[in-house]
Amino acid sequence: MLDYQSATVTMPASMLNDVLNALEDDFRDKVLAEIVSTVSRTADKRAIKEGIEVPGAKLITDKTTLGRE
Repeated sequence: MLDYQSATVTMPASMLNDVLNALEDDFRDKVLAEIVSTVSRTADKRAIKEGIEVPGAKLITDKTTLGRE
């Protein structure tokens, strides 16, 4: 069930850097991939709502969701 849930953690970037450096390499890579993916989706959604064209993404107007091509 936890695979389908998410958690939001807020901390200073310097602390995140310390946490990432404390992780084993393989696990750190997995965590970084999730962080980058989440930041990218959030930035894409914000840009589209502001009318900025985002390659590979579009706003589906008949629903209230963000679509990816």
